[in-house]
Amino acid sequence: TSSEEDSNKCTENLRVLLSYITKPLLKNIEWIKIPETSTKYILDELYQRGIHSVMVEGGSRTLQYFIIDNVWDEAYVLVGDLHFGEGVKAPILNRVPTHVHHFGTDQIYYFKRRT
Repeated sequence: TSSEEDSNKCTENLRVLLSYITKPLLKNIEWIKIPETSTKYILDELYQRGIHSVMVEGGSRTLQYFIIDNVWDEAYVLVGDLHFGEGVKAPILNRVPTHVHHFGTDQIYYFKRRT
């Protein structure tokens, strides 16, 4: 029906930002303040809004929370040949990738939580 199509279009373009810091000035993004960065608060807020599938592009700490709490299904890890020397360490996935795709001099590792 038309209302179902409109609903699907809305959720396709929905952008949600969850943060415990002050409200950023970004247009076309729903900002939701949470008391702390934890998978419980993040997933509870999304579930209340009817969002059941999410792609997380967080910082290392946020990604590691999802890994530790075992609330992820798949991960793509891009590894390039450029070495930065210093910086924030990447999250740790204690798994063997299900497959690797070579992209130029980079590799994209694909991981699944369940096999």
